[in-house]
Amino acid sequence: MLAAFLLATALLGALPEQTSYLFTLDGLPAGQVTLQRSPDGKSFTYKSEHVFGRGPGLRKVESRTLALDGSGRVAASNATPVSLWLWTQHEPSCLEVVDELTLRTGQACSNALSREELDGIALDEPFHAVYRDSVLESLELGPARFTRLEAVPQLDGASGLWAKGFPLPGGRGQVAFDPPLSLPRQPSAPSSQGRAWAERTLKDFGTSHEDERCLEASQRLLSWMEERGVHGVLVLGLLLDAGRAWPHAWVRASGPYDEPLDLDPAWGRLAVPMGYLALQTVVPGAHGLAAGQVYLDLVSGKRRLVRQ
Repeated sequence: MLAAFLLATALLGALPEQTSYLFTLDGLPAGQVTLQRSPDGKSFTYKSEHVFGRGPGLRKVESRTLALDGSGRVAASNATPVSLWLWTQHEPSCLEVVDELTLRTGQACSNALSREELDGIALDEPFHAVYRDSVLESLELGPARFTRLEAVPQLDGASGLWAKGFPLPGGRGQVAFDPPLSLPRQPSAPSSQGRAWAERTLKDFGTSHEDERCLEASQRLLSWMEERGVHGVLVLGLLLDAGRAWPHAWVRASGPYDEPLDLDPAWGRLAVPMGYLALQTVVPGAHGLAAGQVYLDLVSGKRRLVRQ
């Protein structure tokens, strides 16, 4: 018991006060997670925000602060916050942990793979953690992956990083990036036949669910099309509207007339050239990390939108 207490105290002392991570789900950018402890080590805060909504809506910051006792457990309990446990490198161990947002408790165990790696099980999910200078560098936890951010965009209260979108310069020129960025094929105006097919497809698919984010609606449309023999890819990009740009997802379908058709199931319409900017196309099984990095570059000021 004394050894466990001393180990926990040493880990708390070695913790940074704050670290942020880009997190992905099934290879697609999902948002940012920030881990933060109070200077006195008596509280731990887990904060996250999902990047995708539907336009400016359905975005929020989820946050919970937990009071800690002197051994790093949640006050008046035997459970350690699971992200706190994984945040810094530790000796192989088994203990009771708690999910910071759901407050679900369960067991976690770790094994050392190398001087910089741990793997194990946490709350019934397998994990693989890589550390740099004893601080978590990357984590694979079930379908999620967390990658440490060096330059950390700050979450803005309850509105978050992406709810207000990015400034879109006025004028008639084409929207581009500064510094320049290589972009995939952009949405184009369809033929009359293509437009009719796209509108019929969206009508048959139906409207998006009330609380469904654009990414979820797009993934559902892709599955729906595949069941009907129509192939498509996910497009990650920006929705341009009212002088702002928001992270957005839609579908590029291979229609029957030998032309790609961009469909936005979240809004039940075609993705038109002047209203959408594609950053990355993602085939099944691939990841969208490039688009996720662009979103972070825009909120951190490393990159900005311009007119050409």
